[in-house]
Amino acid sequence: MTLMNGRSLTIKGGNTIHFCKRNYLSMNPICNRFNMSRARILNQKFKSTLASNSSSGSILMESKLGARVLTLNRPEKLNAINLEMANSLHSKLVKLEQSELAKVIILKGNGRAFSSGGDVKEAAIGIKQGELARTRKAFTEEYRLCHTIATYNKPIVAFMNGITMGGGAGLAMHTPFRIACEDTKFAMPETTIGYFPDVGSSFFFNRMPFHIGKYLAFTSKVVNGEDCVPLGIATHFVPKHMLGELEQRLADLNTSDIVKIGDTIDEFGGELPRSSSLLNVQNLQAIDRCFKYHDQVSIIRALKEETQSDWASEFAKETLETLLKKSPLSLAVTNSLIERAGKWTISEALMHDQIVSYHMLNQPDFLIGVDAQLIAKTRNPKWSYSWDHQFGDLENIYSVPEEYKNGVPYHAKERSHSSSWDYNKYPHAYEDSKPYD
Repeated sequence: MTLMNGRSLTIKGGNTIHFCKRNYLSMNPICNRFNMSRARILNQKFKSTLASNSSSGSILMESKLGARVLTLNRPEKLNAINLEMANSLHSKLVKLEQSELAKVIILKGNGRAFSSGGDVKEAAIGIKQGELARTRKAFTEEYRLCHTIATYNKPIVAFMNGITMGGGAGLAMHTPFRIACEDTKFAMPETTIGYFPDVGSSFFFNRMPFHIGKYLAFTSKVVNGEDCVPLGIATHFVPKHMLGELEQRLADLNTSDIVKIGDTIDEFGGELPRSSSLLNVQNLQAIDRCFKYHDQVSIIRALKEETQSDWASEFAKETLETLLKKSPLSLAVTNSLIERAGKWTISEALMHDQIVSYHMLNQPDFLIGVDAQLIAKTRNPKWSYSWDHQFGDLENIYSVPEEYKNGVPYHAKERSHSSSWDYNKYPHAYEDSKPYD
């Protein structure tokens, strides 16, 4: 396993990940799953809907020629998504999807975060106050929003400025253009709070190679902007000071042509900064060895053996210590979802998130975890299970609640089912790009 010219990485058996000149990822066959880009432009004839500018509220909207810029505007809460915010953003997206004037959608956050995720503190407080139904509704609307983004019939460009975590990561990860910058901090931290990486992330993580997706989901590892492109989390890296100019250029294009949009974004990307230690050869080998197992107990045992071996690394020790602090139930559920997601379409992944969420919000670990991390801030949760608890097949978390007997609410009622709802891999691969060889 060697690094070559700082632009490619050979893992094992001669398999190589190439980093691209044009900020796109070049892939050999085993790395095809690394391509996380997605876009489907299904209908170029849209009904006319005027988009008005808004200068107040949790979601700001600005019309700029062919672009509609939607800004998450709750900076004092790091743009954490609550029910009002999800509803506002979703209604705007549904209307813009039918507008002939809106060619491209730009999503960004106000302040030092794109979005820190769903407002889980508010959710936990609501459950304690007997408002479980309202909390479930907030999660439902967030999944519906993510489904609309994942199956949108116009290109969406996500500026992952600053903190991009949890539900906020869900807003970005299913868009065809995901732009990282020097202050991007990407993570799915749900196992820390007794929940599970939701918003369709099982679909996303399953399709990353070398078990990196499972590693990120288990550990809640924060990925810096410089690592987001090599890992497939972002499609581009653009310096933060250039995002404003890029936004204007995208507006000037006045097009929904994904090739033109991709080429324009590419003009703003320079050389990627040096990757962090996460992507060094030894760490990737350790991830590949330990996270290949099909249950969380076996993964933790593999890490324990790794730390006792002659080649023991600080990375393996830190990873083991991290997992032993997570909710064992959360790890088991996360593992199950990622294992199964390879057979699911994007709609099925979000539908299962809705079902699993219904059950997980009933579990004590969610309140225990949120309290320890965000309310009492003891940072020392007392989980309901030990790390080596065998949970079995977890079929109970996939059982459809009686409340959903007439259909699982994972998509917007206003949108009609189309073929874009049924893809099981990210369909747009930038075939016209010229990757680095």
